[in-house]
Amino acid sequence: MGFTTGIVSGLEMGTPHYYIHSGGNQWDANTYAMFVFDSSGSMDAVISPLTAAMNGPYFSSGSAAGQDGVKSTTSLRAELQDLYATGGIEGAPDWNTDDSTNGKDAYNDHISFQSLGDEDWLNWTNLHYKGGGQTQSWKDLGDANEVSNVVMIMVINESKPHSSVQDTDGYHWTQFGAEAEKDFTMTVTNVAGGSYPSDTYIFDDTQYINPQRANNPSHAQYKVNGVVTDSSNVNNKAFSSYDQYIYSAVDSNGNNVLTGTNVKPTALNTGTHSVTFDTAQNWPNGTVVTLRMKSYGYYTKRSDAFGSGTSDPNMYFMHDPANFPNYRTSVTSARVNFSGTTHNNTGYTANAGFYGIKDTGPNNDNRPSLTIVVVDAGQNGGPYANGQANIGGYVSGQVSIQGPRQFTDNGPGNMTAQQMHTQFGVIEGRDQMHQDRTDTNNYSLNDMNDLLSWNGKQNSLSATVLYRKNYESSTSYWKDQLRAALQQNLSF
Repeated sequence: MGFTTGIVSGLEMGTPHYYIHSGGNQWDANTYAMFVFDSSGSMDAVISPLTAAMNGPYFSSGSAAGQDGVKSTTSLRAELQDLYATGGIEGAPDWNTDDSTNGKDAYNDHISFQSLGDEDWLNWTNLHYKGGGQTQSWKDLGDANEVSNVVMIMVINESKPHSSVQDTDGYHWTQFGAEAEKDFTMTVTNVAGGSYPSDTYIFDDTQYINPQRANNPSHAQYKVNGVVTDSSNVNNKAFSSYDQYIYSAVDSNGNNVLTGTNVKPTALNTGTHSVTFDTAQNWPNGTVVTLRMKSYGYYTKRSDAFGSGTSDPNMYFMHDPANFPNYRTSVTSARVNFSGTTHNNTGYTANAGFYGIKDTGPNNDNRPSLTIVVVDAGQNGGPYANGQANIGGYVSGQVSIQGPRQFTDNGPGNMTAQQMHTQFGVIEGRDQMHQDRTDTNNYSLNDMNDLLSWNGKQNSLSATVLYRKNYESSTSYWKDQLRAALQQNLSF
């Protein structure tokens, strides 16, 4: 029997709730667990308690030599080390002080952790991170050891590529939920050319913000009374996560005075505090208008925003992997390296990835089970790039984004964009990730057991969705989370 974690209505997000299920794999002395912690910056406060929870001391007080040791309740070592003991455990009743037989050395060999800053957890599965900056291929691990189970636990806060590729691949910025909207009231103070209708209007309090594109004017962002847009964006590309459009402009009498439907501001100019629309508007000076800004969501089709006459009207903005090359590469690499076969026109390289462990080891029979648990802490924000105080987490995972993409907590389903992408896209394969594709490609891992059918074991990929825990400093809390993750598919 084993344990699986679930989230129950009425409990805090991420509170472990255990219920028994049948099946699973049994933890034994040939089980390896690899923890990778996100050290990109948003979890700085969490790395120390995570490390202490995983690799803290066996005793909270006393010692084996003094036969007065009290086992720690906040360290996984106090539980797992005994599973590797071959000559009596370090604690009572054996008080074995020989690290080579009490399980301590074996624990250090089998349980490893590493902190990485690139946030691309799909790629973290391709190597065995041994700790201390050392890595090895899974084949190299298998060549030297019998391996019956492998557990990979990724504790992250934003599942996305590292910062150097963020500007070219934005799948992690997508909202992955219903559209969000927000109203902003402005006064027309001038009209370009002095007459209307006009494409360009000057408002009273338009201001400039460029937190992400300071060195790239062609991709500058502007803030219209708190709403960020990316005026240069091509809508079906990665920058679509910043796109927003206006679908109503209500005057002081309550009338919608917007000409056209779903109008996108096509340019904003800081020098003149002006906004240029792609459809001419008929607003005299002094007009007070409330612009309702709407941001594209996971379920927004191009036809919803721009009408049925647009190209690819049924293509969703946010979730076709064809638009996100880094994600496409990462998930394809994972598929190839789990299965040892070609996927999405990418071939397997001999001995690469997790598949490389197959039939290695002293007895040439390594076919370990694989359990992957993504523990996402839930973005809790940080200071804005422009120095304003933060009020909460952001569905986009980018704290500098304001306007409709800003949420006081998380987005639809009380999940961040990264959590939704991991659960709905990678794990479940919704929509264009796999389910609705017209080709044979799969850009998800929803068939992970099929990919790993060669090991004849029960394999598992799951996400533990936490809520605003990237500042959680309790070692006890993280020990419970890591323990629950270890027991998703293994009993001990």
